[in-house]
Amino acid sequence: MATVNYYVNPTTGNDSWDGTSPTFVSGTTGPKEHISAMIDALPDPIVDDVNINLAGTVGSPAIYLESAGKISLFGLRFLGAGARLTILPGIWNQLNYVGGGDPYGGSGSWDPTDGNKPCVIPCVEMDGVNRPINITGVTIGGIYTSSPGMKIGFGNMLILNYCAVGTFAIGAYVQGGGLMLVNSAFTRNRIGVLAENNAQIFCFGDNYIHDSLRYGFVVRWRSTLSFGVWWLNS
Repeated sequence: MATVNYYVNPTTGNDSWDGTSPTFVSGTTGPKEHISAMIDALPDPIVDDVNINLAGTVGSPAIYLESAGKISLFGLRFLGAGARLTILPGIWNQLNYVGGGDPYGGSGSWDPTDGNKPCVIPCVEMDGVNRPINITGVTIGGIYTSSPGMKIGFGNMLILNYCAVGTFAIGAYVQGGGLMLVNSAFTRNRIGVLAENNAQIFCFGDNYIHDSLRYGFVVRWRSTLSFGVWWLNS
């Protein structure tokens, strides 16, 4: 199974390019401008281990403004045991992260609450997807909105790895789907996570629900919450 890399840059990208290079080369070879455009251009079905690499640096984060104000993960199909999709910063350093160090390759320490993420993306909606999707190392939100930061429909699974989520009325609204939190932080949301209708929430590592104005988790209507290491800050 091949690993295939695509690239998005909100400053220098162009949606008429193919997203196969982090910089413009010639013709149509260069980064996309919008994450949604890159997702729309993915093969159907996805048969490889696909990474969508986002431009951005710590201290000067790239702001991704989608035309619809959100990223729609709708109807993506995967074929083959190794087929998957990960959205992550291009500077992500997995070896540092696994070793407990700065996952962006600098000299900082590992800290799920660190607000210095190199990329800020808008709301995420997911439905009709037949395999879990991974979002790694980014901030979702940053400006208060009454929309959920994430909305996950029946039978879908979203994995958040080392992400920050805020500031929303609801950080994540999971309706019959699944959400896996790995070393992630929800800050300044009115409700951290709302799970309904047989939803499943899994927490692994150090996860923070901080400064929720009402509730950290609301889990109801036959939904479940499972966790490994759990930190609740209030």
